[in-house]
Amino acid sequence: MLLRKKSRLHHYLLAFAGASLIGLFSEAIQILGPRDADLGDFLRDLAGILLFLGFYATFDRGLKYFWESMSSGAYKIILRIVTLLIFLSLISPPVIWSLAYLERNDKFPVICDFESYWDRMFIRTQQAEMEIMQVPDTMDGMGDDMAARITFKPGEYPGLEIIEPYPDWRGYGYFQFEVFSELDSLVNLALVIKDTHHNNEYYDRFNRRLVIKPGLNKIKIPLDEVKNAPRNRQTDMKNIASVLIFMYNISREYVLYLDDLELEQ
Repeated sequence: MLLRKKSRLHHYLLAFAGASLIGLFSEAIQILGPRDADLGDFLRDLAGILLFLGFYATFDRGLKYFWESMSSGAYKIILRIVTLLIFLSLISPPVIWSLAYLERNDKFPVICDFESYWDRMFIRTQQAEMEIMQVPDTMDGMGDDMAARITFKPGEYPGLEIIEPYPDWRGYGYFQFEVFSELDSLVNLALVIKDTHHNNEYYDRFNRRLVIKPGLNKIKIPLDEVKNAPRNRQTDMKNIASVLIFMYNISREYVLYLDDLELEQ
């Protein structure tokens, strides 16, 4: 009976080892192709293997004697709870991102107004810090309740990127947003808009240098200019991929306030 119990456990160990090797091989072989191996994917594979084997083990009649040999039935309950937690950890990112996409789609033609947590999931910063804050009374005419305080750090291209905005910008005439500057001099910003076909070349996207004056700046870009910006083609206005706002080659910190990125007819 003891031999049978150990043999059954060995089956689980072999199943775990075999499935793990398959997962490791599938990641390693990607090095030979266009994709890169991802440790995160392999760890998720391991979590999925543990989830299935652990949960199945609590119902496996072949392990009846193993569970009976335990001093308490609580071990089986604990294992089920652990596998449930693993399951929740695996599904929570897709669920959270699904909610974020629903919120993004629902608020369009607003691209980002910094009013909700979901907005921040689509924002990436580089050599910059972003703080969502209440708009002070001193900023006359600035947005609604919340705005982004962007601290641009010294560097080559400090700024932020809005990834995966609602992609279909057809039927709209302008892209607009607000920038507030408490500085006492003019500063330059760069605005870049890319579609999904962008080849990483400078002339294959929309580029615009913006001169930001002290106080409130209302930026309004005709989308026809975005459409016709690439040198050898037109921007695919049905598949906008990202919006970047950044400074370039600065040697000191600058702080600007950003709000209400949206499309207008």
